[in-house]
Amino acid sequence: MGDWAGPPGLPLDEYVERAKCMRCVGGGHFADDPEEMAKLLQASFCTIVKNSFRRWLKDVGACQRCGAVDNLQRSHRRDCSRPKLLREAIERIGTRTDRGIAVNHRELRDAFLDLHKDDLHGRRLLCLCASCHREYDRPPAVDLNAGGAAVP
Repeated sequence: MGDWAGPPGLPLDEYVERAKCMRCVGGGHFADDPEEMAKLLQASFCTIVKNSFRRWLKDVGACQRCGAVDNLQRSHRRDCSRPKLLREAIERIGTRTDRGIAVNHRELRDAFLDLHKDDLHGRRLLCLCASCHREYDRPPAVDLNAGGAAVP
């Protein structure tokens, strides 16, 4: 299956800072808990990722796994999925009240984007073609004869 890390690509930090300067409609959100809020905001934060890292995708220019230049997509690393990062951002900046949790939209967007910066494990996004992205997102096969270990 090969190494999914691929070549290092471009650091995301610069793109995160640029995206945080983009116009953002204010307002707030309120939900019972971070999980519920993440479900409610999932689609709009998918759009934020697409728009914020469009230029990064173009600058990388090729699939980090196979080198294809068409149908490139942003893929979150397995250990930091978009829903997981969104929940983490909500928990970081949300204000707990006796009725649930409240967040300011711009603060949430900025915290969410900050979580896309490179970390100790490397780049949080991969530039993959559609085919490699589908393969990357597919759960690894499990060999039940080997005690449930993932098949390479």
